[in-house]
Amino acid sequence: FESCWKFIQGGQHRRLDESDAWLWQHELLFKIPIHAIISDISFYAIHYALHYSSFFYKHIHKVHHRFQAPTAMACVYAHPLEFVFGNIFPFFFGPML
Repeated sequence: FESCWKFIQGGQHRRLDESDAWLWQHELLFKIPIHAIISDISFYAIHYALHYSSFFYKHIHKVHHRFQAPTAMACVYAHPLEFVFGNIFPFFFGPML
């Protein structure tokens, strides 16, 4: 992750703080797309793991598949652990890096 972090920070090795200038072009062109890619990949990987593991599917992910009607509400109808680690965590994983 170190090389990825250096690329995101523009070659800098330190974290940004409040005294640094805000480079909106860097945010818009690099950080937001990287955040979107990391969020998508982590969501897919967690969702795939929930389907791949029979234990996780049976005890956690099956709650999501009990919803029969394909509506928007079905995407958030999930076990609490799946909701936290499968829906919320991927969204915050990009900025946490």
